Amino acid sequence: MSQNLQYPPRFYCVYLLRSIAKTNSFYIGSTPDPYRRLRQHNGELAAGGADRTKKNGFRPWQMTLVVYGFPSKISALQFEHAWHHAYQTRHIPDKKRIGTKSSSRSVHIKIANLKLLLSAQAFGRMGLRVAIFQKAIYDIWVMNRYNVAVAESVHLKLDFEESQQKLIEGGNYDQIKTFVKSLEKEEDDYFEKSLEELEQNEARECCVCHTVVDQFQDVLGFCASKDCHTLYHVQCWAEEMTKGLVSEPLSDSVLPLTPVKGKCVKCLKVNWWWPVVKNSMRLHRHFTEIGRSCIEN
Repeated sequence: MSQNLQYPPRFYCVYLLRSIAKTNSFYIGSTPDPYRRLRQHNGELAAGGADRTKKNGFRPWQMTLVVYGFPSKISALQFEHAWHHAYQTRHIPDKKRIGTKSSSRSVHIKIANLKLLLSAQAFGRMGLRVAIFQKAIYDIWVMNRYNVAVAESVHLKLDFEESQQKLIEGGNYDQIKTFVKSLEKEEDDYFEKSLEELEQNEARECCVCHTVVDQFQDVLGFCASKDCHTLYHVQCWAEEMTKGLVSEPLSDSVLPLTPVKGKCVKCLKVNWWWPVVKNSMRLHRHFTEIGRSCIEN
């Protein structure tokens, strides 16, 4: 089971740029490094960028929104492509489609189609998250001109840029860098907590199947609650969370029956599934490297 695991990227997002000079101009892209990518779009780095964002009079650009939590680069690129081509993508049914190719420049339509994609069958079970960095974009999200319901699984994070002078001078670089670093710290804290919990757990039994776990072979899951010490086999926890759910065929990027969130068996606090899995994959890679090192030495 553990030999063919695909480790997720540390971070990969789909983003929405807005021209500070021409506020009705937007650009959709994807990247594992939004800080570097924004600098490319604004011409601060010679290599990279996109032809459309290089046009005279459009720079500087601000990164106003990012969608993140993708299990792979491929799934992020699929989402980016679908958002670019929302007027024809298979991920939005014809009866729900909003806008045409010529009208898709409207930011109200872009946000409406974003909401539709977040609820789409292929992406809805990924537990994707959205961070909004500009209040004007958040106001459009809340206004919801096309009355698109947002999936309950979507976690919204707000982080507005207070200094407009920074936006006049250039992109919101510090804001993006701080945002990514905060996510990395959350993941690092969760990882360190999991290592500590495993070390202190003498029984080392899965809370569901009650068999002893093997950190070098099994994929382990830990409750994210700071005060909970519960240990699982990830597969056991997934099966516990999805009891009673009807399996539906999803995209190749998602297992046929993947939880979005569920409660810890012991503390009953809700855990979002994607952070659990991402942490589990990091733990698996950590112990795999330790095991490989022991064999080589």
